[in-house]
Amino acid sequence: MIIEGDQVHQNLHLHTEVLVVGSGCGGAVVAAELAEAGHEVIILEEGGYFPPQVYNQFTPAQALREMYFDYGGIPVIGKGDTPIIFVQAGRAVGGSSLVNGGVCFRTPEYVLETWHKKVGLTTISPKTMEPIFERIEKELRVQPVDEKLHNKGLLRLIQAAKKNRWSGHTIQRNVDGCEGKCRCMFGCPNERKQSVLITYLKRAQKYNATIYADCRVEKILLKRGKAIGVKGKILDRKSRLPRLKFQIHAKTIVLAAGSLGTPLLLQKSKLAKKLPQVGKNLTLHPASRVYGLFDTPVNGWQGAFQSYVIDHFKEEGIKLISIFPAPGVIAATLPGVRQKHWEHMRHFSHLSAFGTMISDVSSGKIGRALGFFPVITYKMKPEDKSKLLRGIQLIAQLYFDAGARKVYLPIFQHPVVENRKQLEEVFRQPIRAKGIECASQHPLGTCRMGTSPHSSVVNEFGQVHHLPNLFLADGSIVPTSVAVNPQITVMALAMKVAEHLKNHLRQPSLVANGSP
Repeated sequence: MIIEGDQVHQNLHLHTEVLVVGSGCGGAVVAAELAEAGHEVIILEEGGYFPPQVYNQFTPAQALREMYFDYGGIPVIGKGDTPIIFVQAGRAVGGSSLVNGGVCFRTPEYVLETWHKKVGLTTISPKTMEPIFERIEKELRVQPVDEKLHNKGLLRLIQAAKKNRWSGHTIQRNVDGCEGKCRCMFGCPNERKQSVLITYLKRAQKYNATIYADCRVEKILLKRGKAIGVKGKILDRKSRLPRLKFQIHAKTIVLAAGSLGTPLLLQKSKLAKKLPQVGKNLTLHPASRVYGLFDTPVNGWQGAFQSYVIDHFKEEGIKLISIFPAPGVIAATLPGVRQKHWEHMRHFSHLSAFGTMISDVSSGKIGRALGFFPVITYKMKPEDKSKLLRGIQLIAQLYFDAGARKVYLPIFQHPVVENRKQLEEVFRQPIRAKGIECASQHPLGTCRMGTSPHSSVVNEFGQVHHLPNLFLADGSIVPTSVAVNPQITVMALAMKVAEHLKNHLRQPSLVANGSP
């Protein structure tokens, strides 16, 4: 059952066995697993409930306003030579799974080995995670993108990459029967993308879990060293202003409000004093896009939003991946005004898009301003800046290899190059990081998993250090940058939290001790 905010007409006072805060990839997995195991589960979601018949009518601007955290873009305050990065995260029942590209990569084995050997997470390894990945991929119907969904521009790039002997492959996505509508980031109009709204949350409801939408949790209630519940406000859907109050008590609380929301909630609940890593260690996977203009139409909007990855440079921490944003997004990132802008836009059908994403070794912090608006700071290290610029240059070179007659760079000082010589001249000059257009869809690590409360926030079972019945299960607990789109990683770690709780929920002493 899903109860929307406007269906509630008085303050709520509820009790439950398990309370899950957040309904995205992490929260949905925990809720479904525990509800199916017979536990009483309530899920709280700050965002609204938008079924496909509603969100498929949204314009891109409406989707950004209704389904994204803070209207689709939270600016990062860059320290030193750092780009201005806009972070995007979903805020709706189903979380970011509603508005992501559906890309499904398993956590790379070398990353799992690092967590196992260097971080000290003894129950996490390629061997132990294999069956978890398999379960999640089966539930989400993860499968390779049909090659028929490669648009003409992408096919030219693939051919050029093969001539250069750059390794690459078709992407796997949690999409069943993709029709190539290319609006994944605003909600799949025909429910082909297997978001957690139509998979895990549907299963949770089947086993009597209740979802409350439009409910912003503002504080964790504590008593004698234990979390006993939460309190907050029921929001008006249109104005986002508080209407009513709620207070919910639970035996076990699982926070899954994401890498932005979870640390803010811990900070506002004054739990960060004993947990110095709360809000720190933020990684972003900074990303940029490059456009190529061909002499003939390539109709980039025909086909999958994302369907191919070039992984040839993965050891450098660089991934090149196909994309095709909405026309309005592309228009906003092309140079010029009025007639000059029109000169670029009138060849829209000739445009192709490709993106670069880096595995960052840099880090940032999440802090709280007034209310619940996150203040994000991030300092990009020189090696990450070099990786980002190299990824941009590699794509631009590939476009010229593929026959493009013009390339649009995400570099404000040099937005257009028309040949290789101009491209080389651009990258021979110093480029300020603040002059690079950059975004992030993968904020991670702000309450990272580890073995010590001095260096981490939760143990390897997701339990918050010092608090036996408070658990985290979202992207905030990811220990390090994962180098790939993190949807499967987040869900797999949430599954580990759920398995631990299923095994020990009826034995409080074992939960408190974090027994495996």
